[in-house]
Amino acid sequence: MREMKTGIRILSVLFALSLLLPAVFSVAVSAENEAYVKELTDKGFPQDYAEKLTVLHKKHPEWTFEPINITELSGGKYTWEYVLYMETEDNPKRSLVPNGDSYVVLRDMSSYEQYDSGWWKASRATVEYFMDPRNFIDEQQIFQFYDLKWSDSVTLKAVEAAVKGTFMENKKLDYEYSDTTYAQFFYDTGKELGASPVYLAARVRAEQGTSGSSSLINGLCGDKLWYYYSNKITGSENGHLIKAPTSGYTEAQLKSYNGLYNYFNIGAAGTGYFAIYLGGMNEAKKGTPEKAAEWGGASWNTRWKSIYGGAYKATNTYINDYQNTPYFQKFNVDPRSSRNFWGQYMQSIHGSTNVATTFYNSFKENKMLDLPYSFLIPVFDGMPDSCPYPDGSELAVRKYVYNDDTETADFIDMSKLDGVKKRYAKGKVTWRVFAGETGKYLPLGKVDLSKYSSVCIEYSVAANFDRDACGINSYIGLITDPEHIYGGEGSEEDLTADVGHKRINDGKNGYLHRAAITIDLTDAAYCGPVYLSAYTQENQVYLIHNIVFLTAKGYDAPEPIYAKTEPETETETDTEAVTETETETETEEAVEAIQTETETERINEQTGAVSVPLIMIVSVSASLIVGFCVFISVRSIMKNKKPKENIQTDEKD
Repeated sequence: MREMKTGIRILSVLFALSLLLPAVFSVAVSAENEAYVKELTDKGFPQDYAEKLTVLHKKHPEWTFEPINITELSGGKYTWEYVLYMETEDNPKRSLVPNGDSYVVLRDMSSYEQYDSGWWKASRATVEYFMDPRNFIDEQQIFQFYDLKWSDSVTLKAVEAAVKGTFMENKKLDYEYSDTTYAQFFYDTGKELGASPVYLAARVRAEQGTSGSSSLINGLCGDKLWYYYSNKITGSENGHLIKAPTSGYTEAQLKSYNGLYNYFNIGAAGTGYFAIYLGGMNEAKKGTPEKAAEWGGASWNTRWKSIYGGAYKATNTYINDYQNTPYFQKFNVDPRSSRNFWGQYMQSIHGSTNVATTFYNSFKENKMLDLPYSFLIPVFDGMPDSCPYPDGSELAVRKYVYNDDTETADFIDMSKLDGVKKRYAKGKVTWRVFAGETGKYLPLGKVDLSKYSSVCIEYSVAANFDRDACGINSYIGLITDPEHIYGGEGSEEDLTADVGHKRINDGKNGYLHRAAITIDLTDAAYCGPVYLSAYTQENQVYLIHNIVFLTAKGYDAPEPIYAKTEPETETETDTEAVTETETETETEEAVEAIQTETETERINEQTGAVSVPLIMIVSVSASLIVGFCVFISVRSIMKNKKPKENIQTDEKD
């Protein structure tokens, strides 16, 4: 019996320890995390940066993170808002979005101008998302901030992984380097110039794709230019904008570009493929003057010269001028650089994310993720709490709302209005809109119009929309009584309840091009239920994307005149600026699938380290189970074991 009691006591102690150890472990983990977070914040990282970086540090303790305080380095000038303006409004070509349904929500819907043969201006919300480093602090995309200078930790195998699956895999170069593979040449060139060879390989991969079929690197670009020019392809061919000029060149002049190569696509920019190819070839012809004596000429007339020359320029023009991360090559915002904003290597909004993916895949494949990498991460003063992935509901036509004359801008929360759809299929539009047509109206709820000097209504119409088809100009406006909507084609217009209206423009560019009207409300003192209506063509759908009530600076608001009766079915709508929420689910479009996949990967990565409370719950649960099993086992053993006295008695017998 004494041994049984001793066993139970031992079990009790073990059971108590099993309960205490997880708590002790959790406290230790929490203290370690807090210490590293403090270390990062002491360096200059904001708290939200530091918390995400701590997750990565736990997984890769050899990695180091350095903040680059853009605002501080600029003497306070380069705030988040200033940098965002310079990356968007200052030059519409600084960030471009490719063609394709998957990228529609990233486009600036107020612009319908195409750049560089099929690229579109990125919206402000898109640039804001991609420019916010906090959105990319995960194991893969952290390589946007990877220091691109040479490191002895990078091996030839890592470079070989970077070119795997492309036209460069296991392929050799030409002339003096006919026995040298692309990977080896990238490695040797990077070491000589002081640049990461994986970066050089990733850059060419990003520029030329996996097939390497571009006329800029096949040695026959002169023939292609002459084909465009001699056939007078001034428009498009096979869906690609060519835009060849009608005069100014000869056959000999254009064909002289044969035999030149431009692997890094340096100088290859313009509107239409003719301009793109011509710019790239002029850069190849100019080549690398610093090597003219050694090479017997500066031009890139061999493949290896093109790669070396491009790497030489990328290193000296970008890496050595504080554009030494993929992020800074996309967003040249470091004030120490001599070419802020305009000297950006990449126009594609995905430029730095693509390079980061190549880095990550290369290092992962070669089991190199735990090497001591250094990451340089920008920090800005005045950053918002978050910059979410665009969903297409953002205001595109901003000039009427964000200007020096506006005192306040109150957005109607469209997602809460009856009649607003989360998805709308026409024209591949995938955001929440009100789809209006003849006979329909949109209740906005109770609005005190006396507070506002104007209202901005953002809309879009079909490409074949004709504003004059009704016999009078089609228009959109506000009314106070749904019994007196404006009407439409085939009926007389009803202005009985009109507050104010403005003419709709012709479609031309379709639903993917937004326009906006502003309606003067200075004489509208009405306070009560308000509705949006339109006088428009029959069987034509117009889309309402945003409604913003504006108060101009110095506006002297009149006393409100309250509606005498209000329909019981209407509820008051708050016109304060609010965050829009999604309220319906439908079949996912391609864009949402890509967005969801990307966001899910990031969320999974960012939550890869289990939180302290969760560790405690899991650990305590496991301990309880183990303790209970031990208890049952010992109890069973003690119960089945005969007393020692009985054994001795049997032996005596």
